[in-house]
Amino acid sequence: MQYFFRCFRIMACLAVIIWLSESSAFPQIQYSTTSKKAVQAFNIALQEYQSRNYSVALEYVKKAVDIDRSFAEAWFLMADIYAEMNNNQGIISTLKHILEEKPDLFPAAWYNLGKAYFSEGGYQEAKSAFLRFLNYKGQNESLVQQAQFYLRSCDFALQAMKNPVPFVPVNLGDSINTAYDEYWPSLSVDEQILVYTVLLPVNMRIQGKQRSRQEDFYVSYFRNGFWSKGVDMGPPLNTLDNEGAQTLTPDGRTMYFTACNRPDGKGQCDIYVSYRQGEKWTEPENLGSPVNTSASEKQPSISPDGKTLFFASNRPGSKGGLDIWFSTKNEDGSWQNPVNLGDSINTPKDEQSPFIHADNTTLYFSSNGHIGMGGFDIYMTRRRKDSTWSAPVNLGYPINTCRDEIGLIVNASGNRAYFATNRETARGQDIYYFDLYPQARPVPVSYIKGVVTDAVTGAPQEASFELINLKTSLSLVTAKSDPVTGTFLVALPPGFNYMLNVSKQGYLFYSDHFALAD
Repeated sequence: MQYFFRCFRIMACLAVIIWLSESSAFPQIQYSTTSKKAVQAFNIALQEYQSRNYSVALEYVKKAVDIDRSFAEAWFLMADIYAEMNNNQGIISTLKHILEEKPDLFPAAWYNLGKAYFSEGGYQEAKSAFLRFLNYKGQNESLVQQAQFYLRSCDFALQAMKNPVPFVPVNLGDSINTAYDEYWPSLSVDEQILVYTVLLPVNMRIQGKQRSRQEDFYVSYFRNGFWSKGVDMGPPLNTLDNEGAQTLTPDGRTMYFTACNRPDGKGQCDIYVSYRQGEKWTEPENLGSPVNTSASEKQPSISPDGKTLFFASNRPGSKGGLDIWFSTKNEDGSWQNPVNLGDSINTPKDEQSPFIHADNTTLYFSSNGHIGMGGFDIYMTRRRKDSTWSAPVNLGYPINTCRDEIGLIVNASGNRAYFATNRETARGQDIYYFDLYPQARPVPVSYIKGVVTDAVTGAPQEASFELINLKTSLSLVTAKSDPVTGTFLVALPPGFNYMLNVSKQGYLFYSDHFALAD
């Protein structure tokens, strides 16, 4: 029985128990109890556990320990059941009980106790449990390395809680947030358009499967100092399938988003694109190869110039589960082979929800593979002049907690962040904003906003425009005004002088100069 807790899963002792119970070489198992009734209840619990009937399994394993309070295998089975039910408090109370009586029975139980405490934000208790585990010699090397990682995270979390960063989240209000879950906010550069994902209750059968929830896009407009009532964006963006995790170009006229298991998909989840013309959106197009693969590509973030797409993927070449990748657009509109963001960002665990700011330099993302508070924390990194990325910086407590923090975005001015959280659990997931403290801010970005019209008739015109950095002579943005309204909106990083050229066949060339070098 000394092989208990040697595997990677939480409460891995059951792998051994199941193996023993199914092996003909061990027809009789020597348990730590002599009670036949306790063993009978335990065996039923084990069968229900293997069938994933966790509530029934929990009922019977509790009967087993009620019959014999010293039945160690039953206590460990109970902890495993609680782990499958994501009940950390249950794991903690169960392991504490058995470890108080038999602290040296299965040393790796201390590791699992530490993980449960860490997941609940009990950093001091977790630290004590991990140190206890590390005192035992000859333990699984992978668990030893993980315990050391958690110890460093405990120290970070305890220090972060002693030095909290400014954080006063404000609910966006009832025009946006409802009784349903709202998340994945995305903004136009002028903060006038907010697109977000809503998880709606439904009752339908899709491809032979019953579905009880449905993800759709909603949009709200900032008018007279308030956000308008969010409305369903409707078809062709919203379908009977799930769509979400979207990103907008600065003008709010192009949206990249995630959709999974679609008939035209290349893998589990793919990235799609749609274009707004006036008030209507075009039929979404799958980006295809090389961006999408037979793996999963999701949570896109488009750069302000529209030329680089960041996204999360578990495609071949990833360093762990999900990594952050990027692809650059060619002159003909096709996409280059995606590139992994590298070791400074990606870890053997998961990185996701990248957000590239309008300054095209500052990247925010979520990770559970860097030292942090637990779950997914939000980090910030900046692109250096040589195109490498700086070491990620944890945004600190209480922005980050022991829970998952995912999907943060920052406005163009760099002083306000938006994110979704379920901290008010009675409301589910809601979208909040907060003033971002100075050290975590990107470079502030301005914008040019205008409309192209016929000088004689005043009719809106679709025209080509190009924004050129006069210092580098490089084209920052090349695009067209809206074919219906003639409007355009361009992000404008400060510190440079720019030339704006507008052209259309049959019309005189138009040029303007913007001096922002100071």
